[in-house]
Amino acid sequence: MSSIKKIGIPSNIPLKPIPETPTSSTGGNSSGGVGGAADPSLLAAAGGNDQIQRDIRIYSQYFRRYELLIEYKNLRNPDHCPNGMYIMPEANDLYEWWGVLLLHRGYYKEGVFKFHVQIPDDYPNEGPTVRFTTDMFHPLVDRSGFFSLKQQFPVWRAHKDYLCHVLHYIKNSFKEAVLAGLEEMHCPNREAYNMFMHERPLFARLASQCAQLSASDGILFSNELDEDENIIRFSPLDDDQFENLKAQMIASVNVDHVDKALNQKAAPNPKTELLGGIKSVTGNINRMLSS
Repeated sequence: MSSIKKIGIPSNIPLKPIPETPTSSTGGNSSGGVGGAADPSLLAAAGGNDQIQRDIRIYSQYFRRYELLIEYKNLRNPDHCPNGMYIMPEANDLYEWWGVLLLHRGYYKEGVFKFHVQIPDDYPNEGPTVRFTTDMFHPLVDRSGFFSLKQQFPVWRAHKDYLCHVLHYIKNSFKEAVLAGLEEMHCPNREAYNMFMHERPLFARLASQCAQLSASDGILFSNELDEDENIIRFSPLDDDQFENLKAQMIASVNVDHVDKALNQKAAPNPKTELLGGIKSVTGNINRMLSS
């Protein structure tokens, strides 16, 4: 169902043609066109229909953007965003998402791979483009880093295929079962494909080297060399910073316990009031840190 039909406006609003009027007896039209003048009321009607069509396009774009916002918000729900994947949109452009994928098993174990998702203005009618900004040796990734979605999404189906499906496919493409099911015609990196199919030990060694390189200090922390300005960046931590971060994580867990205690239906008591005070202070600190 198109966005136009969703908002209850028919998509085939006819434009009333401006009828030709007979040439006046005093002479033809000086411009060389059809003689006479069009009815002003018909001109106004045609202009009004043009405005309606423009309004439809504006509202359609608005609702597409709203749908995209909902999709991004839903990534917080269980199973929508794959484990080990972090996604963040560009600050000034909702149609550009930056991501990083951390893998903990398989051929690419301990890899840290950054990628970029370009969402077209016509989404969801058109599918996204995915490009890895970290060097990648993978059958579905070409030399420029572009990730092929053709095998999983040969034809993009609006309101059936979603960005969360793309994100899950990206992660699953590093699993042996998915690699084994790839078809050569959909693999831009034929060398990696043939190596996986016929020289599995060599492929495993090169994939492991690719993962190790992605997590090396020179690559992982080289934010100033990131041509694409990925907004998800990594910085080294010294011992003090690590302890401070660990304390914040522990505090956040304690806050969760406070929430559970406050949600229990029990008579107020000094302990509950104290927990409420701690929650309030912690919330204020978190808001200050995020601002």
